[in-house]
Amino acid sequence: MANRTWHVNGGLIVYIVTIAILVALSSFDFQFQRDSAWLLVALLMAVFGSQFPDLDQMWKRIFGHRDWLLHSAIPSIIMAVLVVNGSTDNVILYPILAIFNIGVASHLILDYFPTWEGNNNKKLDFEDIVYATHWVFDGISGSEDLQKMVGTYLIHFPKWLKNFGLKRNTLDKAWTRIYLILNALILLGLAVFFIARFEQLT
Repeated sequence: MANRTWHVNGGLIVYIVTIAILVALSSFDFQFQRDSAWLLVALLMAVFGSQFPDLDQMWKRIFGHRDWLLHSAIPSIIMAVLVVNGSTDNVILYPILAIFNIGVASHLILDYFPTWEGNNNKKLDFEDIVYATHWVFDGISGSEDLQKMVGTYLIHFPKWLKNFGLKRNTLDKAWTRIYLILNALILLGLAVFFIARFEQLT
């Protein structure tokens, strides 16, 4: 589970990589006067996407942390249906939505890993490298050598779901990890769709 800085950095990387892909596909012929506003909007959407799932922390009265809805592909699927079925002028939104979806996916992928508790020093030392290696291994393997993956690591559903017979309103560690990766893959699939569709229509 990454902190806010990690998620923002993830959004910035997403922005740079996606714009590079669009340029490589010749979908985007950059002209500063014409496209500077578009690029700014795309940058903001990349950062916003990388932060979007954590809106549950702003609206705590509505959502709990690691809320199932905001940490899923459902909001993006709804947006995709509305945009694709809307005006043909919405085509310009396709690469922006692709960037947004990849930003959200980057958030879910980072949340797949345990909370970072390294030294956070400005200078990278040997202990940081060892910890980072261990952190990546724990994230991929699901082992809990560094820390228990419990509490705010887990995906939470509304408490009222227990009224329908559910024994608990929180996914366990294994299902949380499946949930995060599955939704990240769906988001990446949506991004590929938007980029391919934009390439086809322009």
